[in-house]
Amino acid sequence: MTGKLYQVLEEFNPKKHDVQLTEQQSKCFKLFKKGDVIKPKTFIETNADYFKTSACKEPKNASKYAVNTSLRIAKGLGIIVEVSDKPIQFKDFLDLESISYFSDQLRGSKNKFLKDTQILSSTKKDYLYRVWEFSNWLHGRLFEFKQTKHLSETTFEIVTEKITLDGLEHLLNLYKKSFNSDSDFIRVIKSFLNDESNSKCSAGYMKLKYAAIMSYFEKNECELKFKYNPAIKHNDYSNENADATLSLEDLLNMLTAGSASILEKAVVLCKFQRGLDNTTMVDRFNFQAWGQLVKYFGTETYENWDLSLCPVPIRLTRIKTNYTHTGYLDIDAIQALQKYLNVRYEKTGSAMKNNEPIFLGRTKQPIKDFWIAKLIPRLARNAGIQKDLNSSELVQRHEKTSHELRDLLKSTLIVEGVAPYVCELAIGHKIGDSYEKQDKLYPDKSRQEYMKASSKINIFSNIVCNMKGNADVVQYKNQIDDNQQVLSSLIKDKQSDTDRNMELIQMISNLRAEVNELKNSKK
Repeated sequence: MTGKLYQVLEEFNPKKHDVQLTEQQSKCFKLFKKGDVIKPKTFIETNADYFKTSACKEPKNASKYAVNTSLRIAKGLGIIVEVSDKPIQFKDFLDLESISYFSDQLRGSKNKFLKDTQILSSTKKDYLYRVWEFSNWLHGRLFEFKQTKHLSETTFEIVTEKITLDGLEHLLNLYKKSFNSDSDFIRVIKSFLNDESNSKCSAGYMKLKYAAIMSYFEKNECELKFKYNPAIKHNDYSNENADATLSLEDLLNMLTAGSASILEKAVVLCKFQRGLDNTTMVDRFNFQAWGQLVKYFGTETYENWDLSLCPVPIRLTRIKTNYTHTGYLDIDAIQALQKYLNVRYEKTGSAMKNNEPIFLGRTKQPIKDFWIAKLIPRLARNAGIQKDLNSSELVQRHEKTSHELRDLLKSTLIVEGVAPYVCELAIGHKIGDSYEKQDKLYPDKSRQEYMKASSKINIFSNIVCNMKGNADVVQYKNQIDDNQQVLSSLIKDKQSDTDRNMELIQMISNLRAEVNELKNSKK
């Protein structure tokens, strides 16, 4: 695999292209010259010194992030276009008869608001890219196949031929014409799976490639069967990284020391308190939450939302399981959302409307799942709490990821004694059987159960939060508020006494002045 290539169609013009760029991204855009073909990895290595800054702790990671983000923004603006040095481009590959037939039988992404191309992953997308990779590998390679030749109407001969393949569909057509065993074709597939180009892949990734190829043949009515164990040659990291954790203290550090923007803070808190996976967050919550918030608070004027009504029920359908359930947004998420909506208004010049995306990226487009997937690891790294986990050389895995937010919410709810069914519903897990409908029949009870954890999950609005103990934070906060009121009253009384003393001193001074004037007049 040679990686992506991009061709620069035009150079960046601030007057023409309406987008806000960071300092690093601005540097990157200046390097995009019309006509250049950019290979990201080479581009990063060549210009590494250009991106170095004295404040940057990890220049290599920073430059990689800046370049990849800049390429994505430039592609969205139409400044660059992705090109390919592959035998067949992906869009043309999809038009092949067998691929189109295969694709129609695969499950799509179930998106309601975002296009399939705007979502990072789905079974269909994963499988299509993997068989495209296999097809490109096959192109131009020479293999031996046993073929059946007609010598006469009743006579056949099995001959061995060396055939140079022209991709995956060519291999499929050869198989359809073959009357011998599957061994030749299994050998070709195994050659790909065992090829050096796959040596750096994890066992999980190789399992995906194997499944995609098998599915392609099966759905084209040419099922092949053979056993394949990727763990024999590839490392399996699934169990080694099972202890990854994210605590409430980590979350607080990420959103403070991690230098989270107003947008990032609002997204993270909404995702955390509502217990959402990335795809449901960007394709459902981002488009459907606003209408529910307005209805619940009774006004579109978000500055006037009554926070005493928190937590707010938000009902969504989880995309992965097609399960509709209710979760909640508490005070921290609502306050962060209010601050972001001010930024959004300044950015767009228009107020929020129903079914519009709440969270917008730099190009004023809805945030994507890959943006969230990269956000949490970056904030954790900025805060100095990120840990690298065992992973393949192709993909770096981290301890703190967006997935850990859902684990953190459920764990916190359990520790705070929230009813088990509410703990499951909060992260979109089905409860019991079809007879269990507590959340629908007794919604107020579900909300009250969720509120048991408010003192823990509201890490900002609670002034003092003993996240490791059992302190009653709400009660302690109320005591602080009462003490502040008493203190304010004392200060006011003290100020009144001071004012009265000043008046008395002034009166005495005036009397002394009058006495002196009388003495002088008598002299």
